Amino acid sequence: MRTQKAERRGGFLGAGSQAAVSPQSGAVDLEARLAASEKRFEDFAGIVSDWIWETGPNLCFTYLSDRFEQATGLKRDKVLDRTLLDVANADLRDPHWQRHLEDFLARRPVRNFRFSGTLANGDIRHFQVSGNPFFDEAGHFQGYRGTGRDVTESERTHEDLHTVKARLEHLLNTSPAMIYSFKAGGNHAATFASNNIKTQLGHEPHEFLDDPGFWSHHIHPDDADRVFNDLVTLFKTGRHVQEYRFRHKDGTYRWMRDEMVLVEDNDGTPLEAVGYWVDITDRKMAEEEVRRYAEKLERSNRELQDFAYVASHDLQEPLRKIEAFGDRLKAKCADTVGEDGRLYLDRMQNAAARMRALINSLLAYSRVTTKAQPFVPVDMAEVATDAVSDLSVRIERAGAKVEVGPMLTIDADPMQMRQLLLNLIGNGLKFHAEGAVPQVRITSKLCDRDGSGPAPADPNEVWCQISIADNGIGFEEKYVDRIFTMFQRLHGRGEYEGTGIGLATCRKIVERHGGSITAKSAPGQGATFFVLVPVRQRNKE
Repeated sequence: MRTQKAERRGGFLGAGSQAAVSPQSGAVDLEARLAASEKRFEDFAGIVSDWIWETGPNLCFTYLSDRFEQATGLKRDKVLDRTLLDVANADLRDPHWQRHLEDFLARRPVRNFRFSGTLANGDIRHFQVSGNPFFDEAGHFQGYRGTGRDVTESERTHEDLHTVKARLEHLLNTSPAMIYSFKAGGNHAATFASNNIKTQLGHEPHEFLDDPGFWSHHIHPDDADRVFNDLVTLFKTGRHVQEYRFRHKDGTYRWMRDEMVLVEDNDGTPLEAVGYWVDITDRKMAEEEVRRYAEKLERSNRELQDFAYVASHDLQEPLRKIEAFGDRLKAKCADTVGEDGRLYLDRMQNAAARMRALINSLLAYSRVTTKAQPFVPVDMAEVATDAVSDLSVRIERAGAKVEVGPMLTIDADPMQMRQLLLNLIGNGLKFHAEGAVPQVRITSKLCDRDGSGPAPADPNEVWCQISIADNGIGFEEKYVDRIFTMFQRLHGRGEYEGTGIGLATCRKIVERHGGSITAKSAPGQGATFFVLVPVRQRNKE
């Protein structure tokens, strides 16, 4: 086996160094030049990160620089006189290695050929070699000379980038958001458009890149001026969001939400804008449907309120006449109409009284909207005390006990809050068992929006729960929704008086305050009504 030093003199350094010198006069000088050249070569080979290699005509390694062992972990004496295919355990069935072998056999230069190897410690490393064939003066092939390097880290980085790219492409192609970018100056030509634009809008991505005016030409004519005028916001604030219609490939227009940000260099000079589109057509259609429904509902509510208010007032005059003439008839003709006549008069007057109660209830229901007052801070303790005072005659007649516990101050319509408590306390006084003493307790507390947790730190998210509990006859909770419906009664008129409108009015008052009302009960165990309203009303109207 030839040594590396001898091989270098006949290979790297020997070829091209055969100057015509006199054996007597130039031998010493030639030897010195060769030694200096070899030293220079060794110095360069020792400081470069690549290793240097050389093969003979049979492609077996004849020289490897010191860097080879540091980079590969292989001993040179285990590699010399072996080919790269042997060292790397190449699989010649692999087209990659087949092309490499073809280059060697054809004496073609090798550029950046990559392969992998497993070190003694089990680590897999990636390497890259480049080389050129060299020939003697007669043109006979002598082997290859080249360099090699460890590219494990760059290979792993490449693999990571490939994985990230594949993941990003998948997200871009499957996401409902379409990504784009365009130049910040000039004609704002598009510089990128994600592939999912085709699935969303039918247009090929390259159409946006090939034609600078493609985007602007497809905006709905009614939206174009607004879109271009508002675009100046992007360059003022660095961010802009707008919604407009864009023409689909099939000719229809789709509503798009377009959100973009401005990208600047370190000096603050705008470079490009990057943004995304989202098709919001379904949302826009739903919003339009809700708007039409709200308008229709508003008209219907106004018509119902007007009807209730006008009808109630129009019924007042004939009802007063019925009551007045009934009273006169009973006063002047009670003895002449006989027992049956007096019975008929009593029934007529009772019906008139019920009619008046019904009209007043309808008026109260309609006034929740028509006579509503702006929300102001309301001391619910004061409201509860006034309501109890208004019901004092009924309370004394029933021998009832009404207790007002701690109450809060909330934003509300004071008259409606008073009406609410009058109805709910009145319910507790009315629906009690025969011979039982009615008891009603009103309390309130701060809580969260659901009424089940403590009050949050944000004062705008604090709610008030008002509880009105009684010891009455109760009801089955399956009827809890029914009792708040207009004209719905759980008991006949003969058992308990009322119009069936009181609790419906309560619900309308609570809903106007942005809250909710419900109840818990069981037959014979009383009932508790829970009113949940925000402490602060953001809309004071």
